[in-house]
Amino acid sequence: TITQVLYVDNPFVSEETIADAELDKRTDPAKYRHVWLGGLREKGRGMIFPDYQVIPAIEYTASFLFISEKRRRMYGPDLRSGIEREHGRGRIFSGLDVGHGESPTHAVLGWLSKERQRITIIDEYRGVGKSPNEIAEELARKLPILIERRIPLWVDAAALGIIMHLRQVGFVAQSAPKWSNSVLEGIDRIRSCELLICGNCPATISDFSRYSWELDANDQPTGSPEKRHDHAPDALRYGVHAWIRSNDQGYAPLSNPWI
Repeated sequence: TITQVLYVDNPFVSEETIADAELDKRTDPAKYRHVWLGGLREKGRGMIFPDYQVIPAIEYTASFLFISEKRRRMYGPDLRSGIEREHGRGRIFSGLDVGHGESPTHAVLGWLSKERQRITIIDEYRGVGKSPNEIAEELARKLPILIERRIPLWVDAAALGIIMHLRQVGFVAQSAPKWSNSVLEGIDRIRSCELLICGNCPATISDFSRYSWELDANDQPTGSPEKRHDHAPDALRYGVHAWIRSNDQGYAPLSNPWI
């Protein structure tokens, strides 16, 4: 007789283990069924980012993300911030995809480490049916560090009205450049990295878990992404557009060079 024993049956299971399981149950049901219930790992047919990972939320502060010039001079160039110690040397980024009507507006705040070939999404904003003023005000409350530390916010180039409203409340809002084949180039570059999403970003997790290729008559991926669940992926592409094109000759990114 084979008896299945789960973590809940272990009288010595720690509170930390239970918390990890509950986080997966809430934010990544497929992972929960695979890791904690012993089920087969599920990957949706045509899923564009099947290997993203959900990690615990990062309690980030300005001091965790940045090192002052005074401390840098005092301790030298090898000094690392908290996030650099955990996720590698890199640069903070943010991007905003603007929706209309019932289509969501979505922003991501993240860390890009070329040292470790890793993208970590650490926070998000999601709004539906919001006016430009509401988006700007809610985003300022949700991600105040963008204003406080003057972090460039790269916005859908078609949303010039939103960009103006964002600037009025203090954001360093910039129009994210688009180019021929920018969507597929962005997908390919992001897929070349380890992609981590913090558990406090449920809308981002939802989008990445459902963002898929169009399927042909034989139910096979076509190589063209569906225009659904693309809000968080688009926001990410805008935020790291300079890195996506950093190998192109003659391209001068509008943001500071990636390190």
